[in-house]
Amino acid sequence: MKWKCSASACTSCCLLCLIVLVFTKPCLYAATFKPDQVKAAFIYNLTNFVTWPDSQSLGPERPIVIAVVGSQAIAHNLLLLTKGETLKGRPFYIKFIQSLSEIGDCQILFLDKSMEAPLGEMLRDLARQGVLTIGDSPDFLKNGGMVGLLPKGKRIQIVINVDAARNAGISFNSKLLKVAKIIRSIRGMGK
Repeated sequence: MKWKCSASACTSCCLLCLIVLVFTKPCLYAATFKPDQVKAAFIYNLTNFVTWPDSQSLGPERPIVIAVVGSQAIAHNLLLLTKGETLKGRPFYIKFIQSLSEIGDCQILFLDKSMEAPLGEMLRDLARQGVLTIGDSPDFLKNGGMVGLLPKGKRIQIVINVDAARNAGISFNSKLLKVAKIIRSIRGMGK
């Protein structure tokens, strides 16, 4: 019996293996992948474990837009990972932006730790639009961000602010919740 594997399935399987390896063998694989590559892999793979509110699901022709603010390296790695890929028939579109005023329409927003602007009000506005917000600064989660990709020793840990996500109508697959650190903090957040 021959097994056939589509390019999409192979890529997803490889990325899932990368996530498992990073979580389970951080010292062994830390030198192999650059942090920007690992963060891009996490962002891409999160799309398989997220359910957006109906307002973000307008049909298979609408691309999944991932906006990246502040890190060209992560945007470049996301371009490589998503080339030719789809999520439930929807293609990916990656846009690198240099200013928060350029965000526009997106389903996912990644904010690099280099962004020093006050984020609280902007994150609340994005949550009302059903945008999944991801960042790599500890203050990002305190300000209402939904997913943090935070350093923990030589690895990157996924930290999920479940209250911020729930307020936006976003939910996560239980498989992701088992490997992520969960925080519950709605301080300073409003609907």
